[in-house]
Amino acid sequence: MNAILSVKGIHKRFPGVYALKGVSLNVFPGEVHALVGENGAGKSTLMNIIAGVFKPDEGKIFLDGEERVWSSTADALHAGISTIFQELSVMPNLSVAENIFLGMEPLKGPIVKFGGMYRASKKLLGDFGLDVKPDERLGNYTIAIQQMVEIIRAIKRKAKVIIMDEPTSSLTEKEVEKTFEVMRHLKSEGIAIIFISHKLEEVFEIADRISVLRDGELVGTAGVEELNEDIVAEMMVGRKIDSYYIKEVSEIGQEVLRVEGFSGDGFEGVDFSLNRGEILGFYGLVGAGRTELME
Repeated sequence: MNAILSVKGIHKRFPGVYALKGVSLNVFPGEVHALVGENGAGKSTLMNIIAGVFKPDEGKIFLDGEERVWSSTADALHAGISTIFQELSVMPNLSVAENIFLGMEPLKGPIVKFGGMYRASKKLLGDFGLDVKPDERLGNYTIAIQQMVEIIRAIKRKAKVIIMDEPTSSLTEKEVEKTFEVMRHLKSEGIAIIFISHKLEEVFEIADRISVLRDGELVGTAGVEELNEDIVAEMMVGRKIDSYYIKEVSEIGQEVLRVEGFSGDGFEGVDFSLNRGEILGFYGLVGAGRTELME
């Protein structure tokens, strides 16, 4: 099978930063290709070059085997490369259907054919099992639904490659599963997905292959069956993970903060204490109330 997208020898320099150093990558139709690396490894820079945001200093991009040079993000979009950014690019004040058809509205002269747009949107939403009203204001729905609408818009644009940058960062566990269902559906349609995430457990659940970047260089690419989380983590940091996170011994001192029966918007009946010299961790799913408690 031929790659739908190839980047060869991509270099990118910014003032004081050598962001990408000769990165080459192949992405195939119908695969989820995960791109992982520490902050600053070059993931976002590479994706921005593929999407037409930046121009490479050196190197080439091939789509369907043809060398392409983007003069703008619109060039990449029209060629079939769509990006779902962590910060969604939807219009919450517009309807669901208007967001799906944004820039592609069916017209009769200067007039938008809303009836046809709503009917077509309803079918697209139904194909993904979404019980969403096409004429409802998009901002009335959850972030997960808004993200699904952006994915459907990419499909409406006949995307060949969809870049998903940290798509699960603000989603609940159930919403993540729904997102993965949609990604599997896209795979079955032959669409290639580049999946960027720091959550290795999710990467191993959904990805077919994993590429690791470190300090602007491609460390390696392999199928998920050839890797595990420890191997990927070592590739990301360049050393054994047990030598990277060293547990420092500290003397725990007297209590400096105590909270008892604390309730507020999003949390109830919380008790905890914090001692001098101690790191106290709070963990929970999205919506559990951690942020509200800390605020």
